Amino acid sequence: MHKITTIIFAVIVLAGCNQLSNSGMQEQKAIPGYAATGNVYMDIAGAYSDTLPCSDCMGILTELIIQPDTTFVLRERYLGDDGRPQKSNSAKGVYTWQSEGNKIKLTSSSPDFAERFYEVSNGNLTATGGSNATGGRFDLTLDLQEKTIGKKGSEFVMQRTKPFTKYPVQVFNYITGNDIHIHSSFLSVTSEAEKAIIAYYAIQYNSGCDDSGCALLSAMNLDITSAAALVNKWMPTAKLGSDDVNRESRGKNQLAMLFFVKSNDGLQVKYNLTDATRQMSIGSDEFNISNTEVTFKTKGELKAQSKPTINTQRKEIPKRELQKNESVKK
Repeated sequence: MHKITTIIFAVIVLAGCNQLSNSGMQEQKAIPGYAATGNVYMDIAGAYSDTLPCSDCMGILTELIIQPDTTFVLRERYLGDDGRPQKSNSAKGVYTWQSEGNKIKLTSSSPDFAERFYEVSNGNLTATGGSNATGGRFDLTLDLQEKTIGKKGSEFVMQRTKPFTKYPVQVFNYITGNDIHIHSSFLSVTSEAEKAIIAYYAIQYNSGCDDSGCALLSAMNLDITSAAALVNKWMPTAKLGSDDVNRESRGKNQLAMLFFVKSNDGLQVKYNLTDATRQMSIGSDEFNISNTEVTFKTKGELKAQSKPTINTQRKEIPKRELQKNESVKK
């Protein structure tokens, strides 16, 4: 009898678990325009931005970063009469799903932050309630600019979703603590020769790398081996180092920024590196691109970016301190 009771209890528990699982999937599918991936938080994760209305200014440049770990970062820049940013606010907090199934609420402990509500749809967030410095008139849509696709180490990987339109283009950005940003829409239209140039820098420097690979190479569907083969095919004079040399360089130097600047007769690549001490270095190379080969037009030297100088001059002693010192002497 005891065994029968135990079996019945187990069946009930399993049935309850299945109901919870099914209800969870139904809640995820309730978001219109999104195909459920099994992780509703990853479905909506990304960077959204637009210019929202303002009661006493020209508008508010707004960027909202939604992460799959239920955290957010909100940045607002208020525009003056000349259209230039006059002041800025930022806040961090967490978001929670509402009972409607397709709405999230933003809350934060930041001073003067008023909770926000956003309706989630495919590729955008639409503010639906709450109030802030705009007097409650922030009911415009924030469009998805970058999609969070995964994580490398402690950093989220975000890929730009807006179509590539013109040069110059920031191919890659990775400042520690600000996630990994990749211009995937540009990578989708680049030639194989241009991909070889990108791979050349990604092989030598840490471009969001961990034990499972590197973010920039992954965005091009390449691993270290296939990337090296691509570079050797198009850039035989590049002289890549050995695997050990490149691995050591990746351990010391992080690729912070990679820019492509197109010219009539070639391509200029500007890049920034940071080392373990956060020292920034700047480099610039120029390439000639033919139908069969990529060659260096000029190979620039890395230049360390100067650190802010520290003022070593003696500070002026306040008058009251001088008076105090005089009285002690007396």
